[in-house]
Amino acid sequence: MELLIAGRRQSGKSTLLKALTGYSSSTKSNKAVAEIPDDRLNWLSKYYNSKKITKAQVFISDSPNPKPNIEEESYIEKQIVPALKGKDALLYCIRGFNNPLVPGDIDITNDIDLLETYLILSDLHITQKKLIRLNDTKFKLTNYEKVEKKILEEKVLPVLEQNIPLRDKIQDNIDSIEELKVVKNVGLSSYLPLFVIINIDDSFSQEEKIESDLPIFYINAKIEAEIIELDENEQREFFTELGIVESGKDKIMKALYKELSLIAFLTAGEKDCRAWLIKKDTRAQDAAGKIHSDISRGFIKAQVVAFTKLKDSGSMQMAKKKNFVSLEGKDYIVKEGDVIDFRFNI
Repeated sequence: MELLIAGRRQSGKSTLLKALTGYSSSTKSNKAVAEIPDDRLNWLSKYYNSKKITKAQVFISDSPNPKPNIEEESYIEKQIVPALKGKDALLYCIRGFNNPLVPGDIDITNDIDLLETYLILSDLHITQKKLIRLNDTKFKLTNYEKVEKKILEEKVLPVLEQNIPLRDKIQDNIDSIEELKVVKNVGLSSYLPLFVIINIDDSFSQEEKIESDLPIFYINAKIEAEIIELDENEQREFFTELGIVESGKDKIMKALYKELSLIAFLTAGEKDCRAWLIKKDTRAQDAAGKIHSDISRGFIKAQVVAFTKLKDSGSMQMAKKKNFVSLEGKDYIVKEGDVIDFRFNI
């Protein structure tokens, strides 16, 4: 899973990237990894005496810096939209802190509307341009292009012309995964889940919070970027001292799980103990492919036990005696917290 951080100038995008990943963006790379804490891995690693723990990972990219003197609309269309290709969601960083060096007042609602408007306009431009090509009688359309034309004309264009982002209507209009792939392949971006991150400082008050249908998070990225450099125990102590019940990173990750319909299954052994992110309703054979394509191709069976059942039993042997362990076929639907041992032939 990969996310993109976008935002206006001086909104603190790079600081937010560090707060979520512990990584400072540089000229060499603007992509980093956010690890998702999972106490289940600690228990499994002790039980299996694992040499290594690998947490579930989310890749986060910082958007390109605006070119000098580029207008906001051109920046979003020519730099942000191309950077969204292949991403699963957009984190929109908005300045909620005072800085005498940054011109203009804090206006969270306006900043949200600005991004939404330009994403819609960009999608509208791309859709109209694509339809001009598809409606040109000089070209004979393939079967795929006929489907593409129908979806764009009947399901995409009417939404955009109402100045509505596609994500608000995607569930109502798009009937299948295949149709969604068409929307993605065209290069549209307003269908992507949008998470608004308000980058605040200590002076930000409760009265400044806004109402929105979008998921909104208020994060002091500067402080959290400093705390993430500590080990996990020290991080918890620091957050407790500051009266922060849950870190901004953890809040965002929980929201991502829900919005993107994600779950984690677990694998464990002496060599490695690991959490893997997959979509809900994923089949066992497809989940095996998350680890390696060879495991999916040579899939035989999956030994499955729910982590809670394994932990409560105290051992795999006892879990088997209690009939908590099952052998499942390729069409088994993996559940959150399943501990799986895949059996396969290469």
